[in-house]
Amino acid sequence: MKNSDRLPQSHKNPMFRTLIKKIFGNEKDSARRVGDQKSERARENHHPDFERADEYPYDHYTGAVEDIKHLKRERRHEEAKELLLWCIDFTENQAQREYELDGHAIVAPWYYKHLAIVYRKDDRFGDEVDILERYVETMNDLGETPKDELVNRLERARELASG
Repeated sequence: MKNSDRLPQSHKNPMFRTLIKKIFGNEKDSARRVGDQKSERARENHHPDFERADEYPYDHYTGAVEDIKHLKRERRHEEAKELLLWCIDFTENQAQREYELDGHAIVAPWYYKHLAIVYRKDDRFGDEVDILERYVETMNDLGETPKDELVNRLERARELASG
């Protein structure tokens, strides 16, 4: 005997099944809603002072790495730029909180570097200089030494921007 043979006649009706799915959703939708609720709780619990946390569906800026790589590969630079700026704001917010608690923190340089790469590919040298200067200034404000790779990139970006 199949499972469908055990159901009452009304449950075999396609219209009835469609109505039930509309009311309750299917299992995947339910799981997605539970996952969304967990993500929202995680954002509220871990990053209550990051006002922009709800702009993207990531619990942490590190969750955006693969999407950033994908956007860059597809040359969707404007979308990549917006997501990278969100990640940079997030890492700076987190670093500021850690610094206030411990007197020590750093920001994640990967996001600044990849935004600088996007800007250079689009010949936006002034914007590249601005984001790299932001990185250096943030690291200095935290009492840390900026990565040589990004300092060197900043020097090159200044050359490109000036001429």
